[in-house]
Amino acid sequence: MSADVQLFDRISDMPVKIQQDVALLGPMVEAGQPYNFSDAVEDGALPFQRFVRGGRKGEVWFVWYEQGGMTHSDHVLGWFPYVSAPEPSLVLGTALSGNPCAAIDAVLSGVLSDKTSESLQDRLWAI
Repeated sequence: MSADVQLFDRISDMPVKIQQDVALLGPMVEAGQPYNFSDAVEDGALPFQRFVRGGRKGEVWFVWYEQGGMTHSDHVLGWFPYVSAPEPSLVLGTALSGNPCAAIDAVLSGVLSDKTSESLQDRLWAI
């Protein structure tokens, strides 16, 4: 990752729009907090998702999170500027899974995934 990437260790430090989009995934704890990382649920009160890191390069933003359950997996979401709206805004344009470092590099390079429906839930159906 290049030096011009600003990193965030807490989702609560990221823009409200990103926090709202991520909240559609369901409960997610901050980095380092306990969560259910497998399908052997140790505490039913804990969520299955944990924020790992967020960042931005210019106007492109990303969130890396872990998903517990039957198999542990890493996911990266990317937001891009949308300037033709009445007010500039961020639009979720990428949902990638697999190697998080490669996914983050792809997002920061402007790669869009084929998950482009209007609903965040629809975009993440295959993750």
